[in-house]
Amino acid sequence: MKKTSFLLIFSLLIFNLYSQTSPDWRWIHPRPQGQNINYFKMLDANNWFAFADYGMMLKTSNAGTTWTALSIGNPSTLYPGTGILQNNLTAWFFSASSFLVGSQSTQGIAKTTNGGLTFDTIQVLTSGSGSVYDFHFINSQTGYFAARTLTSCKRLPMAD
Repeated sequence: MKKTSFLLIFSLLIFNLYSQTSPDWRWIHPRPQGQNINYFKMLDANNWFAFADYGMMLKTSNAGTTWTALSIGNPSTLYPGTGILQNNLTAWFFSASSFLVGSQSTQGIAKTTNGGLTFDTIQVLTSGSGSVYDFHFINSQTGYFAARTLTSCKRLPMAD
């Protein structure tokens, strides 16, 4: 019995049994990613967007046949220096190429005018942080957001 146990332990130590050492490691299921989706928007029959935890944004232009996964947002304040991004909580669309993204524990709101390829930050706080949960625009130039720990709303300019 001792000999069998020794051989089993010895063989386990000799062989590489590390499941995450492969450079080809990737999500198998669920695809295309496995984060919690916090906001989903169908702009039309083909263009859909999803915003998820850890800075994940998904978009499709063919009704979900294929998806593009992008990482967007601000670095996590809970895990500084790790490359983890804040959770994306909501969005407001002016068009498929121009929209805002609200996230968790941030000083600003992410803005894109090229469909999410790049983002700028609209700074809404000078210090501290807050989580943006919703947007509402009364016209193309005046908008409001609902947030936690923010003391006031600021006018949000947006141009296409």
